[in-house]
Amino acid sequence: MNQKTTLFGENERHLEILKGFFQIINFLRTIKVSETKIKAIESLVQQTYYKYGDFDFPFKLLPNNILSVDGTKIALYPVGLNAGSTSLDISSLYNSDGFQFDGLTNTLSNSGDPTLMAISTGLELLDGMGLDFQTNINNVFTYGLSSWGASTNPEKQQQYIKEETDYILSVLGKINDSNITEVVNEAERAITYGHQSYEHSLARRSWAKSTEAGWKVHIDAMKKVRTETVDKIIAQLKTKGVVVSYTTKSEPEQNLENLYRNRIASDNTTAEKNGNITYKVYSFQVPVKQPTIQTATNNNQLSTTSQQQPTSSNETMLKVAGVGALAWFIIPKLMKN
Repeated sequence: MNQKTTLFGENERHLEILKGFFQIINFLRTIKVSETKIKAIESLVQQTYYKYGDFDFPFKLLPNNILSVDGTKIALYPVGLNAGSTSLDISSLYNSDGFQFDGLTNTLSNSGDPTLMAISTGLELLDGMGLDFQTNINNVFTYGLSSWGASTNPEKQQQYIKEETDYILSVLGKINDSNITEVVNEAERAITYGHQSYEHSLARRSWAKSTEAGWKVHIDAMKKVRTETVDKIIAQLKTKGVVVSYTTKSEPEQNLENLYRNRIASDNTTAEKNGNITYKVYSFQVPVKQPTIQTATNNNQLSTTSQQQPTSSNETMLKVAGVGALAWFIIPKLMKN
């Protein structure tokens, strides 16, 4: 791999991934993967990098200790070591919270097998390397080498989705006779920022696989929140005769970043915030039946007519559409999803 360092040095990101790859190799040595297997992995990664000119290729730890590199599978341990058991399946050690060792090291250290006992020692060393290293290993073995040092992944993004959704639901939970327009528009603005900020970042350049996957999950989640809240409220208004219209408004992305990210999610930022967020601003008008007017016709018969004129009364909208009740029906349902 050293002969490639000059080329890697031309791309700072590639160089960081290369350094991470060497740490992964050291980790594999720690858990007693043979030098023969390690050299095979190094050679395959090098060849695949030359093939694509990038680390953006499949690199994934499969069940039963199989490492897949661009579709080529390498068994990390001899088949007989597991003896048909999954008790030493490295892929089962990690999840969104990092590596999980409870019970496994004791099982291996008490196995009486020198190799398993040595692997147990290696896992204990890994457990002391810190969460950052464990998170990086988890990202790489799940999403590929390009995810070394990535800022997020789909699992981590779930917390930010929850924080944003909780805020939106808290806004909608305040609907009353006097603030329906304000509440719907604040929810729409927060939802729009919640997905457009990530869409903009994804469009600007490529990112680590785990980061892209996490942001796409966030985008889909925010659109689902809109479908289950604002869209349903507006649909209900329309069925009751409310005239719904909207204009669009744009604000600098950084302004909304300061408003929402700092208030809702403490560590959920996107990069290169130099664009605008464009969201809908709704207005509502409810046809209100006016008092009847009697007029005389040519034959002196009285004619009764009524006129309907639109009004923007929030109170009327709530009474006509039952929006308050609808919001409280939606919120518990969404929180369960």
